[in-house]
Amino acid sequence: MTKQFDVSEWLTMQIGRRREEVLAEAKSMAKETRQAVVEANRGRVSMQQRAVISAASKIDARVGRLLSFATKLDKRPMGTSVADWAVFRDITASWVETGCVQPSVLELFES
Repeated sequence: MTKQFDVSEWLTMQIGRRREEVLAEAKSMAKETRQAVVEANRGRVSMQQRAVISAASKIDARVGRLLSFATKLDKRPMGTSVADWAVFRDITASWVETGCVQPSVLELFES
């Protein structure tokens, strides 16, 4: 995770990708950022690095919400912003188009 990582851009880049690919990458990112947070909490990094880790934690939360939704496809994860939820809808619509998920999943976005 670097300072230049833009989670909004990353989320948008998931539109059109296979569900399995999105899940695998999100799991990998979540593991990476959690490991960085653990290391920071052990005092093995500088204060500047801790700031980067704090940003990574926020990224991890947003990626984690996508991971939670993409795994279960049953409800809007708590804390998901309106903007992220709109991108989740576009991601899900691309999965519907390719037959990865049932069209009924899109009903979650109607309320």
